Amino acid sequence: MSINLAAESLAVITDENIYTTQPSPPVAALLRISPIAYFYSNHSPSVRIEVITHCVRAMFGQEISIENFVIYVELLVNALNGRAKEKILQPMQIP
Repeated sequence: MSINLAAESLAVITDENIYTTQPSPPVAALLRISPIAYFYSNHSPSVRIEVITHCVRAMFGQEISIENFVIYVELLVNALNGRAKEKILQPMQIP
């Protein structure tokens, strides 16, 4: 098996300078964590962040930024809780 084929099967992108980088999480990863917003909408943000962190680490098995996942789930939670569109789209602070 060639090194490029092995790297491709592991989803590792290699560039011409022989540096390897992990690909960013696919957009489908956001869909995978969407149920968290539904099932944990009545819980505190800290509980949701803990669950999101656990799920993201289980999906990717690496240290990646969970900030985008947290923001996405919080937007969904705000919508599920009946907040107005204007309030949902305001900048939010991540605890």
